[in-house]
Amino acid sequence: MNYALKLLHVSKTQIAAFAAANMVGLLLIMLAMQAYRDILPVFKGDDGVVKPDYIVLSKPVSTLGTLFNAQGGFSETDIAEIKSQRFVEDVGVFTPSQFQVTVVVQVPGTNQTYASEMFFEAVPDRYVDVDLKKWKYDEQNEEIPIILPRNYLNLYNFGFAQTKGLPKISEQVISMLPLKIYVAKKQQAFSDSFTAHICGFSNRLNTILVPEKFILEANRRYSDGEKSYPSRIIIKVKNPADGAIAEYLEEHNLQAEQDNIEAGRLTWLLQIIVMAVIAIGGIVCALSFYLLMLSIFLLVQKNKEKIK
Repeated sequence: MNYALKLLHVSKTQIAAFAAANMVGLLLIMLAMQAYRDILPVFKGDDGVVKPDYIVLSKPVSTLGTLFNAQGGFSETDIAEIKSQRFVEDVGVFTPSQFQVTVVVQVPGTNQTYASEMFFEAVPDRYVDVDLKKWKYDEQNEEIPIILPRNYLNLYNFGFAQTKGLPKISEQVISMLPLKIYVAKKQQAFSDSFTAHICGFSNRLNTILVPEKFILEANRRYSDGEKSYPSRIIIKVKNPADGAIAEYLEEHNLQAEQDNIEAGRLTWLLQIIVMAVIAIGGIVCALSFYLLMLSIFLLVQKNKEKIK
C-alpha cells in the first residue's frame, strides 16, 4: 500500500482529504434523502401544509345595485370564461339557500333553548376541507351535517362570550350539541323541521355549509321559483403566485378573499424553497463525487507508465 502511494506520488494526507470529501458527500446525500422523507408528509395529504390552492371570488356590491336590488352573481358565461383561463384548474359555485332557516339549540340538561335565523350555502364536495366520511346527508333520517367557519367560533369565544359573561365552547362540545333546523318558504310560517349536527370546522370557506344535495332538494321544495345566480365561486389555481391572477381580477372587477391568496402564495413559495434546497444538496453531492472520481482518474493517467 505504501509502495503504491509512493508510486502515484499521493500522500496519506491527500488520501485522507479525499476520504473526508467522500464521507461529506455521502452524508449530504443521506441527510437530503432523510430530510425529504421527513418533510414530505408535512406537504402532502389532507393535513399537509401545501394543499390545493383555492381562491373565493365575488363581485363587488355597487351603489346602483343596492338601490335597485340588482343581482350581482356569476352567470354561466362568466363561469365558463373563468374556467377557460390558463391559471385555473377547476371551478366550483356556491349554492345559496333560497328559503328561511331558523336554528334552535337546546342546552343539554336544561330547558334553555337558543334560536337564531341563519343562512346556508353549499359547494361541491371536492372543495370541503373536512373528513368526507362525516359529510353525508341521508334522506331517510334527514340529519343534516353542518360545517362552520372556525373564525365564527373564535369570534364567539373571544368576543361575544366574554362581553356577555357566557362560557367558552370548544369544538368538541359544540359538535355534540343537538340542533333543530326549521325551514319554510320566504315570508311563510315554518313547515318542516330537521335534526342537524356540526361535523367540522373550515379554515378555507367563510360560510355555513350544508351538503349540496340538501340545498338543491330544499331549494326545489321551498324556493319561490325565482332564478338566482351564484354570488360567489371558488377556483382552484395552479400557481397562486401567478401575476396573471391579480391582472385578471383587476381587469374584470372581481374581489378575492385576500387570506386565500396570501396563504396560497406562502405555501407555494415554501414548497419551491424546499425543492430548491434539495436540488442544491443533490448538485453538491454529485459534484463532490465527480471531483473525487476525476482526481483518481487523473492520478492514474499521470502515473500510467509507472503503474505498468
